[in-house]
Amino acid sequence: MLERLHVIDVGARYGLHPSLRPLLGRADIDLFEPEPEEFQRLVEQYRHSPRVVVHQIAIGRESNARQFELRQHRALSGFADLRTKRVEEQHDRVGIVGTAPERLTEVSVTGLDTFLKGDLTFLKVDCEGSESEVIESAGDRQSCIIAIRVAVNHRPLWRGDSTFAEMDMRLQHWGFDYIRSEFALNNYEYGELPLPDSTAMPWSCDGIWVRNSALRSSRAEHVAAALFLYMHDAHGLALQALLAATEMEHLHLEIASLDDAEGLLYAYLIRHLLIARTLPHWHASQIDDYYGKVCGAKFPNRQRAFEVLNAVGLSV
Repeated sequence: MLERLHVIDVGARYGLHPSLRPLLGRADIDLFEPEPEEFQRLVEQYRHSPRVVVHQIAIGRESNARQFELRQHRALSGFADLRTKRVEEQHDRVGIVGTAPERLTEVSVTGLDTFLKGDLTFLKVDCEGSESEVIESAGDRQSCIIAIRVAVNHRPLWRGDSTFAEMDMRLQHWGFDYIRSEFALNNYEYGELPLPDSTAMPWSCDGIWVRNSALRSSRAEHVAAALFLYMHDAHGLALQALLAATEMEHLHLEIASLDDAEGLLYAYLIRHLLIARTLPHWHASQIDDYYGKVCGAKFPNRQRAFEVLNAVGLSV
């Protein structure tokens, strides 16, 4: 079902995003980083990962060459015009410096649609203000995308970039449901003398969206969505997607190997049900029933369940 699983990471400066690293060796992965030095570092980092391809190109609406602005803090480099004062105010609070432009370099730009070949795709985008342009460059092939993780700001830090609200409206129009946001500690404005329980004002986050279940036209799409949801701790929604997959073609989840994407999904399911067994409001028979519906078998004994988790590096 998941032989054609594809991960695209646009703005891969630090390597494949941590939330997607369990898919190394289990999916085809394309990393995009136009900055020359960072590109070379990524090539070296993944030289022993045969299913990872690193591209020294940027993703955008048109295939051409553009001037890419390198800033002192390389993580702030990009095409978008930085609202320098606002970013400096934010970064001064957390000790990040280097907003000044250093030099321009010419980079090749290609549309995202070039890399969407019909595979089931997880997309991650973090490219300093050009996120909307990247997503829009998918064009008519956006239906290949099962889930999206994108960096968004609650207040504009770049001229012309999309705020969280605008990104959510765009992705809803495309048929994606918002799942949650993930915030780093330095993505808030805390004010002066905040207390440990003080509420803070969010600056930016990683937003997570998954294609609406009604728009998943195949069993494989439901299974892929379940894997992404489990990888982002949306346990109930993941199990719901697995049940929908089972009902669609009346086929159970069958695992040939724990080394592929389906084996990883199976391990997430096992962990979900093991944890549910520790909760007082779920009866063991209910949990066994869920497992039976998805896998067509009896829930494995405790020793086998933990062998599965250990094999893929998961813990309870």
